[in-house]
This record gives sequence, C-alpha cells and structure tokens, in this order.
Amino acid sequence: RCRVKQINRYDTLVQERIILKISIESLT
Repeated sequence: RCRVKQINRYDTLVQERIILKISIESLT
C-alpha cells in the first residue's frame, strides 16, 4: 500500500510538471 501511494504521488508530480511545461510553452 505504501509503495502504491508513493507511485501515485510521483505520478501526480509528473503530471503537474507536464502541465507547468505546457503552460510555459503556450506563454512564449
């Protein structure tokens, strides 16, 4: 269970990074 939670946390982190990258790309 702990391992799954860690993976989930990492997944959300990656998603946020992708969203951030996309927003920065659309700004420029």
